Amino acid sequence: MRRNEPTPEEQEVEEMKQAARVIKEICDRRTADDACSFCPFCDMCRTEPYTWEV
Repeated sequence: MRRNEPTPEEQEVEEMKQAARVIKEICDRRTADDACSFCPFCDMCRTEPYTWEV
């Protein structure tokens, strides 16, 4: 029998992936001139999220 509802852990992982997709989309829109300097996540990120696999 297959369950229809995701577990709380599965739901949390999916929510995190959705958030990463949004951040990646924003990063992909940035140009070299404003790459990370204005990003509110810069201190937490310190990487290039536009290279994230989501």
